[in-house]
Amino acid sequence: MREESWGPGMLKRFFVQYAKYVHRFTNWLGLIVANAASTEVQAYLVPNLAGEVRDATHQISHRQMLARLLTAIGVDEGEIERTPSRDETARGCRFFEEQYGSSRTLVLL
Repeated sequence: MREESWGPGMLKRFFVQYAKYVHRFTNWLGLIVANAASTEVQAYLVPNLAGEVRDATHQISHRQMLARLLTAIGVDEGEIERTPSRDETARGCRFFEEQYGSSRTLVLL
């Protein structure tokens, strides 16, 4: 089977899958903060979490910035929700949820 060349269709499919990560990222970062053993680590990570929720330059969340890009290329939230995760996307999301939900994460990072 010949591999599809890069084009608008592939770009849209890539960003639909990428959005599945972005939609969960603040949750994962929150899990890391919640599981951090020291307040020093939490103090370092909380501003990063705040930046994800409201970017200081653009005054919107990183998720909203991606939504604007997706709208520009013709992808809406409904398409992201309706489109099943590819196997590698689902495995990646499970990996991050498992890693970020444990105190092992900071050691691994």
